[in-house]
Amino acid sequence: MDKREERWRELCAKAAVEYDPQKLLELVTEITRLLGEKYGRAQANPDEPSPESSGKASDT
Repeated sequence: MDKREERWRELCAKAAVEYDPQKLLELVTEITRLLGEKYGRAQANPDEPSPESSGKASDT
């Protein structure tokens, strides 16, 4: 397991027990960034759902 994977797993464990909404948001933001690096995805707007997760059928 590389350090990046170890780090996001550690952050997930912390997020699972975090009650403070601001701290939870910070943890989730960092987890998202690390996973984006791992899978090579650049998210220009993380608030915008991806086509796969939007639930809308494509026109193709």
